[in-house]
Amino acid sequence: MVNSHTIIGNIGSIKKHAKVILISVATNKQWKKSNGEKEKRTTWHYVAIFGKLMEIFNQLNITKGDLIYIRGEVERQEYEGEERVRIVAEELKILKSSGPSSNNNVEETTSKEDENPVPEPSSNSENNQSPDANKSDGGGEYSDLPF
Repeated sequence: MVNSHTIIGNIGSIKKHAKVILISVATNKQWKKSNGEKEKRTTWHYVAIFGKLMEIFNQLNITKGDLIYIRGEVERQEYEGEERVRIVAEELKILKSSGPSSNNNVEETTSKEDENPVPEPSSNSENNQSPDANKSDGGGEYSDLPF
């Protein structure tokens, strides 16, 4: 059985606690109604980040508005008689940072299975090669991402 949920959206809020980081992520959908009017719907997803992934998240300069890819397991809980749904993050990737010192060309990928975060791309000026020059034809370490 598979319990996996993938979202790409903008971070709305970040709440840091001792053992968990809770974030909200907004995804948007737009369409035209039969009368030609444009309709837009925003869906909020609530994400919990634990353990090593939480440590890595804290090291990154992630702020409200950043575009993020998250894959994780859907978890349902009952809280004060109300059912709540959240995603427990297993993998995340910063797609675009909106922070003042952001480098929109650098992509950070982390996974709870990782022992260490993926290093930032380095300059290969000695060999005059791009950072992707040493990757295999299989698409390198990012080939298993769904986009």
